[in-house]
Amino acid sequence: MSCIVCDSHKITKHDKVIACQQCGHVYRDFGKINEKNYYTNEYRQKIVKNNEIIRPKEKLKQRALNIYKIINDYIKNDFTFLEVGFGEGHFAEVYAEQNGDKNYYCCEMSELHSQEAKKRGLQVFNCGFQDIDTEIRFDAIASFDVLEHIRNPYEYIEKLETLLSVNGVAIIQVPTDRRLHSETPFDGHYHYFSKQSLNKLMGNKFRNLLFYKSQRGECANGPEFLTVWKKEKE
Repeated sequence: MSCIVCDSHKITKHDKVIACQQCGHVYRDFGKINEKNYYTNEYRQKIVKNNEIIRPKEKLKQRALNIYKIINDYIKNDFTFLEVGFGEGHFAEVYAEQNGDKNYYCCEMSELHSQEAKKRGLQVFNCGFQDIDTEIRFDAIASFDVLEHIRNPYEYIEKLETLLSVNGVAIIQVPTDRRLHSETPFDGHYHYFSKQSLNKLMGNKFRNLLFYKSQRGECANGPEFLTVWKKEKE
């Protein structure tokens, strides 16, 4: 067995938690799930609904605004923008207030959230990111707390390369809190990233423009990396 990101054999394993001593990545070895069913039904009931109770909409929107302010220098108002994982739509709302939503697309697996996005007049791909079928090439693709949910993160990066325009930017936010226990139940998270493992994952196809470590509660529930990457010329 080796690290899912850097392929190192310098790992420790306890039950389903695999920690790499080489790049610092933590992988939770849960099996493959029916993603569309999980994120349409179970995930909303267990995670999203609970978050709405603990963190009211106003606070969640403020976090989205914090994110926007941090990455604003890397976004132009004429960008064709794709958000992977529309969720409750807080970032889309902030983005529209600043730039309008004419060129705003979203990819959302949940049927319910897809319908909510369509009601706002947004252009929606109701499928997993890897299943998007379009000739559009986006100037920016953003995923906020999405990559940790993808069992094979390299599949996400390959699709990212395909859908980004030349010199397009990838905006990726991921959790960094590695305080895991083997008895932690599955909550959709397969991965907890380190700076080294995220750099390794992005490889030499992307150049890092921003690596910001947010504090607990600033941009998400816990400490996160908020990063921006520029796609190098093909």
